[in-house]
Amino acid sequence: MIQLPGLTADLIGQQYGLSRSSLYRLFEPYGGVAAHIRKKRLTAATRMLLHPRYSRWRIAEIVYYWHLEPATFNRLFITTYGTTPSQARKQRQDIWALDAMEESQIAWLRSL
Repeated sequence: MIQLPGLTADLIGQQYGLSRSSLYRLFEPYGGVAAHIRKKRLTAATRMLLHPRYSRWRIAEIVYYWHLEPATFNRLFITTYGTTPSQARKQRQDIWALDAMEESQIAWLRSL
Protein backbone atom coordinates (compact mmCIF):
# COMPACT_ATOMS: atom_id res chain seq x y z
CA MET A 1 0.00 0.00 0.00
CA ILE A 2 1.31 3.44 -0.93
CA GLN A 3 2.24 5.59 2.05
CA LEU A 4 0.99 9.16 1.49
CA PRO A 5 0.03 10.55 4.90
CA GLY A 6 2.78 13.20 4.86
CA LEU A 7 2.14 14.25 1.26
CA THR A 8 2.25 18.05 0.93
CA ALA A 9 2.66 20.57 -1.87
CA ASP A 10 6.15 21.37 -0.60
CA LEU A 11 7.14 17.69 -0.67
CA ILE A 12 5.87 17.30 -4.24
CA GLY A 13 7.75 20.44 -5.30
CA GLN A 14 10.96 19.24 -3.69
CA GLN A 15 10.64 15.78 -5.20
CA TYR A 16 10.28 17.15 -8.73
CA GLY A 17 12.45 20.24 -8.38
CA LEU A 18 9.57 22.69 -8.87
CA SER A 19 9.02 26.01 -7.19
CA ARG A 20 5.80 26.39 -5.24
CA SER A 21 4.33 28.76 -7.86
CA SER A 22 5.26 26.42 -10.74
CA LEU A 23 3.68 23.50 -8.93
CA TYR A 24 0.44 25.40 -8.34
CA ARG A 25 0.35 26.54 -11.98
CA LEU A 26 0.91 22.96 -13.13
CA PHE A 27 -2.00 21.62 -11.04
CA GLU A 28 -4.39 24.50 -11.70
CA PRO A 29 -6.22 22.77 -14.59
CA TYR A 30 -6.83 19.76 -12.32
CA GLY A 31 -8.42 21.65 -9.45
CA GLY A 32 -5.21 22.55 -7.65
CA VAL A 33 -2.57 20.80 -5.60
CA ALA A 34 -4.77 20.51 -2.49
CA ALA A 35 -7.54 18.81 -4.48
CA HIS A 36 -5.01 16.36 -5.94
CA ILE A 37 -3.62 15.51 -2.51
CA ARG A 38 -7.14 15.18 -1.05
CA LYS A 39 -8.11 12.81 -3.88
CA LYS A 40 -4.98 10.68 -3.32
CA ARG A 41 -5.71 10.50 0.41
CA LEU A 42 -9.37 9.62 -0.21
CA THR A 43 -8.37 6.82 -2.58
CA ALA A 44 -5.75 5.45 -0.20
CA ALA A 45 -8.10 5.65 2.80
CA THR A 46 -10.85 3.92 0.81
CA ARG A 47 -8.53 1.09 -0.17
CA MET A 48 -7.49 0.66 3.43
CA LEU A 49 -11.09 0.90 4.66
CA LEU A 50 -12.20 -1.88 2.34
CA HIS A 51 -9.14 -4.13 2.58
CA PRO A 52 -9.68 -7.19 4.79
CA ARG A 53 -6.30 -6.68 6.46
CA TYR A 54 -7.59 -3.47 8.09
CA SER A 55 -11.06 -4.69 9.04
CA ARG A 56 -10.26 -4.30 12.75
CA TRP A 57 -9.24 -0.67 12.36
CA ARG A 58 -11.97 1.82 13.19
CA ILE A 59 -12.92 4.13 10.34
CA ALA A 60 -11.71 7.14 12.35
CA GLU A 61 -8.29 5.53 12.80
CA ILE A 62 -7.95 5.07 9.04
CA VAL A 63 -9.13 8.61 8.39
CA TYR A 64 -6.65 10.13 10.85
CA TYR A 65 -3.86 7.92 9.50
CA TRP A 66 -4.34 9.56 6.09
CA HIS A 67 -4.44 13.06 7.64
CA LEU A 68 -8.11 13.67 6.91
CA GLU A 69 -10.88 14.85 9.20
CA PRO A 70 -13.78 12.40 9.70
CA ALA A 71 -16.43 14.88 8.51
CA THR A 72 -14.37 15.72 5.42
CA PHE A 73 -13.78 12.04 4.66
CA ASN A 74 -17.48 11.18 5.04
CA ARG A 75 -18.52 14.05 2.77
CA LEU A 76 -15.93 13.18 0.10
CA PHE A 77 -16.73 9.47 0.32
CA ILE A 78 -20.48 9.99 -0.08
CA THR A 79 -19.95 12.46 -2.93
CA THR A 80 -17.52 10.12 -4.72
CA TYR A 81 -19.11 6.72 -4.09
CA GLY A 82 -22.74 7.49 -3.25
CA THR A 83 -22.69 5.62 0.07
CA THR A 84 -21.25 6.05 3.55
CA PRO A 85 -17.91 4.51 4.51
CA SER A 86 -19.57 2.21 7.06
CA GLN A 87 -22.16 0.99 4.52
CA ALA A 88 -19.44 0.30 1.97
CA ARG A 89 -17.39 -1.59 4.53
CA LYS A 90 -20.42 -3.63 5.59
CA GLN A 91 -21.17 -4.57 1.96
CA ARG A 92 -17.55 -5.49 1.32
CA GLN A 93 -17.30 -7.90 4.23
CA ASP A 94 -19.03 -10.72 2.39
CA ILE A 95 -18.30 -10.03 -1.27
CA TRP A 96 -15.13 -8.07 -1.80
CA ALA A 97 -11.43 -8.56 -1.21
CA LEU A 98 -9.77 -5.38 -2.45
CA ASP A 99 -6.17 -5.31 -3.64
CA ALA A 100 -6.45 -2.37 -6.02
CA MET A 101 -9.28 0.00 -6.82
CA GLU A 102 -10.36 -0.56 -10.41
CA GLU A 103 -12.98 1.30 -12.41
CA SER A 104 -15.41 -1.61 -12.13
CA GLN A 105 -15.09 -1.55 -8.35
CA ILE A 106 -15.71 2.20 -8.24
CA ALA A 107 -18.81 1.64 -10.39
CA TRP A 108 -19.94 -1.04 -7.95
CA LEU A 109 -19.54 1.32 -5.02
CA ARG A 110 -21.55 4.00 -6.81
CA SER A 111 -24.32 1.51 -7.55
CA LEU A 112 -24.94 0.78 -3.84
